[in-house]
Amino acid sequence: MPARDPQLDRQIKSLIKKLRKVAPIEVARANAKALNTVTRSTRSRVVAGVAKQTRVKQKDLRRRAHATRATAKKQSAKLTSYVRPVPAVKLLTKNQIERRLGTGTNRRGVRARGYDWPGAFIQPGARQNVQVFRRKGSSRYPIDVVDVPVEKPFERGMKTVPKRVMKARYRQVLQHELGFRLKKLNAR
Repeated sequence: MPARDPQLDRQIKSLIKKLRKVAPIEVARANAKALNTVTRSTRSRVVAGVAKQTRVKQKDLRRRAHATRATAKKQSAKLTSYVRPVPAVKLLTKNQIERRLGTGTNRRGVRARGYDWPGAFIQPGARQNVQVFRRKGSSRYPIDVVDVPVEKPFERGMKTVPKRVMKARYRQVLQHELGFRLKKLNAR
């Protein structure tokens, strides 16, 4: 058996000492980073799925999904959604709004991205915000703002997507983070 190099033994011992010293901290940080990365990608997938189902732009839905971040001390990330309906005016282009603004109600109503609201019209509402309105009855008032409900698609997406993404990506991202932190530790 060949003789062992004493210098190599010292290096191994010092690395083991360093690793024992920082392992709890670095593993917790790597886990938090992996959780946050996977939560972010889950949020993106949920929003993309809801946008596809409802034909609403992702940028209008992104504000309705919020992720709380994990930290080294608090090892949990949470994805929540605020499921207010999206106003119908968000589905219209600038051209459509300008062309129809102030023309009043007609039988056709307003159409946008596959949605059809008969009897609806585009007018400035409170504080001069342009909205799509529809009368409740045949009289002038009351009128309602027309909107697209997104609650059900968000609920469906929040039930299925996080489990699928965690199962597919979490282990891979955690391994990457741990490898990165070990390399960083070795370079010191």
